Amino acid sequence: MRNHVNRQNISLYTSFFVSSLLLFFYTSGIAQAKVKTSDKVAASAKKRIIGFKASRKYSVKQLKTDFDILFNAFKEAHPGFYWYTSKAAFTKKYDSLKKHITHPMTELEFYRLVRPLAVQINCGHTQLYTSVKFRNHFRKKINYFPLHLKFIDGKAYIHKNHSQDSTVRLGLQVAHINGQPIHKVINKLFSYTPSDGFNTTYKYRILDQDFPLLYPYYINAKVDTFSIQCVETQSKQLVHYQLASISRKAYRKSVRKQRQSEAPALQFKMIGGQDDESADNTRPATDHPLKRARVAVLKIKSFQNNTLRKQGFSFSQYIRNVFRTIRKKRVRHLILDLRENSGGTVRNGILLYSYLTKRRFKYFHYEKVATNRPFSFMRYVNSYRSRMVNNKLLVKTDSGYYVSNKLHYNLKTHKPSKYNYKRTLYILINGRSFSATTQFASLVHANKRGVFIGEETGGGYKGCTAGRICYVNLPHTKMRLKIPLIKYSNAIASDYKTEGHGIMPDYELQPKIGDILKGVDTEMEYVLEMIRKKEEE
Repeated sequence: MRNHVNRQNISLYTSFFVSSLLLFFYTSGIAQAKVKTSDKVAASAKKRIIGFKASRKYSVKQLKTDFDILFNAFKEAHPGFYWYTSKAAFTKKYDSLKKHITHPMTELEFYRLVRPLAVQINCGHTQLYTSVKFRNHFRKKINYFPLHLKFIDGKAYIHKNHSQDSTVRLGLQVAHINGQPIHKVINKLFSYTPSDGFNTTYKYRILDQDFPLLYPYYINAKVDTFSIQCVETQSKQLVHYQLASISRKAYRKSVRKQRQSEAPALQFKMIGGQDDESADNTRPATDHPLKRARVAVLKIKSFQNNTLRKQGFSFSQYIRNVFRTIRKKRVRHLILDLRENSGGTVRNGILLYSYLTKRRFKYFHYEKVATNRPFSFMRYVNSYRSRMVNNKLLVKTDSGYYVSNKLHYNLKTHKPSKYNYKRTLYILINGRSFSATTQFASLVHANKRGVFIGEETGGGYKGCTAGRICYVNLPHTKMRLKIPLIKYSNAIASDYKTEGHGIMPDYELQPKIGDILKGVDTEMEYVLEMIRKKEEE
């Protein structure tokens, strides 16, 4: 009996061991299979990136096909295609560029050839991008220019140093890069940089921001060492630097290191009292003339709802609270800082203007589109990213297709807010004041509601093309078009003389490089000095 029990136990133990062993091998097999599958997916993705050849050349037929689709897409869908450039001029440009497509080209060569056509539309919202694969490849392989430059009065100054050379002196004027005069570099990059109308301030601010990348993208992508000739602004002495180009990783690391903590998109404060704690001001803790003047500053860096929500702001609620405070504090001078505000949500501009007027107002004369028919190039449209116009909102007239003013909020007559501000208003603007920001500021300017200080806005005074966007992928090179579908006409008088430009400031100011490096806010200090003088009169 005992032996029988032992044999049975042994049999049970053996079965358990065998079962466990089989289960182990089975699960190990599944795990290995998963690892192999995962490795295959990763290898495939890596192969797609590594396998992309920037040196691949496209045939003349492929390039001409893409070029024709690009040109026809602009003509067919862009409502402002002939706003600033005549049909004859565009046809001439098209014919001229097409004559250059006589031999196979790489994507970068073709991109550099045809991008100026998109720029010639003179619309800051219109873009031509390289393919996604080329962009990713370029970012990984290319080296950047190692300095951030600041462009003032058409001249370039060293603003930030990202190189390993600690002897580089900030504030020097750059005269030549690799033997090429800086004005030729600027003109070359301008031909690739879109803006509204004939404006250049927007282009300069883009160079401020992106010069380290724009130089290799549009001028020379194969530079290992930059020969930079500079001029000392006071003594006019020449200074030479030999600086190595830097990788994207090193560039971004340097930018993050030098970047100050990002300021919130909405800021409000009183000036001249104990709560005036601006780090860049040179005023005494209590500036009595300004305190008597009851000055407030409202800085708006973006009208874009998505940006504001990420920072925890509700624009309507914040602005309502600000203007309640302005009335409570009996503010007599309000400084509205719109510098570096590249636009965003139109309704936020409408709302803000309702707090600055005591009359009912129209924000736009009209919103116009090119057509209500499906585009002939629809099979190349990226339907996932594109936001097309709802044809149910359109009304046909003798002069084209317009968004109905009965159906769209933007085109209605708007009421002033209960807490509207009636006292003195100052608006700070620069070349990055663009899109929805310029739409708002144009209404302020047209109604003589405020005094403008700074430089010409980047956005057009009379309007822009923006709103709904159509993205097109060219079939062969896979380059991408971004076409705005709505032409906005700002509700201003039609006799404004500076056709093709933005808002011209009443007091035009350009900060000096020395003040920028010291953190002095030239435009803000100028306005505050204006207010002091008024108080002393």
